[in-house]
Amino acid sequence: MDRRPPTKPVTPDARRAAAALLAVLCAAVGVTCATEGQLRTANVLAPAASERAPTTATAMASSAESAAVELAAPSGAISVETAPAPRPRLQHFCGALKELSRQSRDQHVRVLWYGDSHTYADFLTHAVRSPLQRRYGNGGPGFVHLGLSPYRHGGVKASRSGPWRQEPAAPSRSTRFSDGVLGLGGIRTVPESAAASATVELNRGAVEERAEWQLWYRFPERAAALTVQVDDGEPRSLSGASSAGSKIQRATFEGTVAGRFLVRGAAGAPQLFGAAVESGRPGVVLDTLGINGARAATPLAWDDQSFLSLFAARQPDLVVLAYGTNEVFATEDPERYHEHFDRLLERLRRSNVRFDCLLVGPTDVAAPGGASHSRVASIDQVERAASERLGCAYFSIYQAMGGEGAAARWAAEHPPLAAKDGVHLTPRGYEDIGARIADVLLAACE
Repeated sequence: MDRRPPTKPVTPDARRAAAALLAVLCAAVGVTCATEGQLRTANVLAPAASERAPTTATAMASSAESAAVELAAPSGAISVETAPAPRPRLQHFCGALKELSRQSRDQHVRVLWYGDSHTYADFLTHAVRSPLQRRYGNGGPGFVHLGLSPYRHGGVKASRSGPWRQEPAAPSRSTRFSDGVLGLGGIRTVPESAAASATVELNRGAVEERAEWQLWYRFPERAAALTVQVDDGEPRSLSGASSAGSKIQRATFEGTVAGRFLVRGAAGAPQLFGAAVESGRPGVVLDTLGINGARAATPLAWDDQSFLSLFAARQPDLVVLAYGTNEVFATEDPERYHEHFDRLLERLRRSNVRFDCLLVGPTDVAAPGGASHSRVASIDQVERAASERLGCAYFSIYQAMGGEGAAARWAAEHPPLAAKDGVHLTPRGYEDIGARIADVLLAACE
């Protein structure tokens, strides 16, 4: 793995403990990871302290203990040393990364990460994106929404001015909205006057060589129009006079590594489905596609043809489905959610795109008194079983946090790793989990 030297000496015991913990997490995902002899530092589950908050010793110990339960047999716990080797499930994704490392690939390696509010703010996903890009090349920030507020992305600064409309108003719904055409991310935005504009400014180092922008839009009426300006170039007009209709259109633009992308509503009610920004040379791209309140059933309500068309155009090598927390608060039998994951993966595979899949389970959710909500473990098990049946890897955030009662323990840390609402994590907590997922993916692809 590509890691910098630790800031203090690494003892053999620390190396062995870290290797054992990584092996447990890799086993939870269902991939083969590096052995102890291949590890270069003891800090295999976290970047340098300057980049994010280190996990406390208490949290790390409880996480290792509870994660080991995933290897338990009816007769008792199986040690890491004697556990059967997990079946690799990320061959395509890892192969694509190795092509990047050999400089034999001229296309980006793309990850499409769908999920709920844990995904939406991009703290967790950016903590996965960053180490993958450091190791295999920076392909750029990927997908960004336009005209949303509040909205955050780790690779860009997004803002808006003037009146905008979000459709649907509640995008987490699992029933059809209008014609169901909601693009790649399940949300479309509409500038409601010529004064409405959306701007995306690239953070320093967000892209390399040059910025390649792609805009997705639609003009339901011929009178609708947009203007697009990249960096300080001349504004470009897009009009419904030549492209009105129900089909999502695509326009591409090229800019500088320190530039900006400005979209302004010129006339009518044009619909925007977001944009993607990538580097001019091949690398890793991770599209953050979370929706607050979403469940695995949410994407099933989107129009099939338009969604799969954009999905196929992105050509993902890995698809992540990170749902489960909102299912915890529902009343349906947890076993019903098998159907949702089955239908969603079946839909994505109809795109004829070759990709691997990773299911990421819910965080722990605190109940009154500090125990875990009674449904968290059940949802975690449903998703684990679904991943096995569907041929996907699985990562249990619930187990990685430490299992039963973890949310309350994380909230009690100083500084806290979980929010007081008992549901969400703090940015430091999300970065912790994201770094662990990144480490498992990196180790699996060594």
